[in-house]
Amino acid sequence: MDILGNDILVKKEGETEKEYLVRLAFNKEEYGLTWTDIASLMNEATGENLTERSYRRRLDKYNDEQVKNELLRRLEAKEEEKPATRSVSDTVEAMDALQKAKIRKMQATDERTQANAIYRDIARGAANLEMAKLLVDKIPTIVLDSSAHRVLSMNTSEDKEGIILASDWHAGATFKNPWNEYSWDIFEDRVQKMLDQSIQIIAKEGLKTVHVLNLGDLICGNIHLPLRINSREDVITQVIKVSGVLYSFLAGLSQYAHVEYYDCYDNHSRVTPNLKESLDVETFQRIVNEFLRLKLTNEDVHINENEWGEEIITLNVMGHPVAAVHGHHDKPSQLVNNITGMTKTSYDLCCVAHYHHFQADEKNECVVICNGSMMGTDDYAQKLRLNSVPSQNFIISTKENVLYTMYKMNLD
Repeated sequence: MDILGNDILVKKEGETEKEYLVRLAFNKEEYGLTWTDIASLMNEATGENLTERSYRRRLDKYNDEQVKNELLRRLEAKEEEKPATRSVSDTVEAMDALQKAKIRKMQATDERTQANAIYRDIARGAANLEMAKLLVDKIPTIVLDSSAHRVLSMNTSEDKEGIILASDWHAGATFKNPWNEYSWDIFEDRVQKMLDQSIQIIAKEGLKTVHVLNLGDLICGNIHLPLRINSREDVITQVIKVSGVLYSFLAGLSQYAHVEYYDCYDNHSRVTPNLKESLDVETFQRIVNEFLRLKLTNEDVHINENEWGEEIITLNVMGHPVAAVHGHHDKPSQLVNNITGMTKTSYDLCCVAHYHHFQADEKNECVVICNGSMMGTDDYAQKLRLNSVPSQNFIISTKENVLYTMYKMNLD
C-alpha cells in the first residue's frame, strides 16, 4: 500500500494540520505507527522538517479535553465511513511502503549531497590548478644560497636516512616583542639557516635520502582576527611567497640527497575562517601542492601521496613505520592511540606539529616528536606566558633505531 496515495495515512482533503496530527496520534496503534513515522508523515504533508519531539510538544498544546473532543468530532464527521480494522498483512504492507518512502528520500538527499560535493571539488581543483600554473609561469621563486656547501665531503651511506620536519612557518606574520621579532625578511633568513644546517647534517651523516615532512601551517592565514592584524601580507600573497620558499628549500636539499616529500592538511591554511563552516578540501595547502608538482620537474624530489587521506602522513624509513600529522585534531599524549586506531598499524615514530615547541616522549614503544615553530614566541604565546626558540627537527634513522640521533635546528 502506497502511503502517498489515497490511504488512511495520508492527510485528507480539507483536513487541517491539527486534525491530521490528532488523527495520527490517537490512531497510532491501530495504524501501526511510531512517533518517528508520524513525524515523517507530518513533514511530508506540511513541508516542514521537524523531529518527533516537536510534534509531541505540539500535541501537548491540545491537552484541553474540549479541544480534543471537538477535533475528534470534526474528524469523525468528515469521514464518510470509519476505517475498517486493518489486517496484519495490510499493516505490514503499509509499513513497508512507509519504510521504502523514507529510504528513497534519504537516498535522494545523499545523492544530491555527494553530487554537490563532487561539483565543488571539481571547481576548487580547477581553480587551484590554474592558480598554481600562474605561480609557476609568472611568480619568481626566491633563491636560497646552497652553493657554499658544495665543498663538503659527501661520503654517502645507505645505512642511514634523514627525516626533516617542516612546520609552523607562519609566513606573513609580523610582530616584535621583548623575546622575539618576526617579519618576512626574518622568515626567509631562518629558512636559509634551516637549509644550511640541513645540508651540513646531510654531509656529516653521509645521507643518501632525506624525507621531508611538511606538517603544515606554513602560512599565517586569516583564521583569527589577531593573525590578520599581525600580518602585513594578504593570504594569497602568503601562498605565493611561501610556495617559492618551499620550492627553493627542496631544490637546495636535492643537490645533496634524494628527497622524498610528504605533506598534510593543517588549520591555518583553511580558506574559511569559521571552522564550523569550513570543508577539509577548502585549504590553500592544495595550491602549494599543485605548485610543487608543476615546478619540481628537474630536481631530485619525489612527491608522495597519502594513503590515509590528506591529514595523515605515513611512510617507511629504514624499515620503520612512521606517521605524522599537523596536530590540530590530536593531543601529543593521544597521538599514538589515535593514529594507530585509525590506520590499524603500529608505528615506531609519530611526529606532530601545531604546538610550537619541541617535545620528545615515548608511548608503547613508539617515539613521539613534537616539532617547534619557525616563528618562535609570538604575541599569543606571550599572553599565555609561553616562550620557545624558533626551531625545526632533523631526525636520523638506522635499521636498528628509528631515532638513532636527532638535531634540533635552532634558527634564531
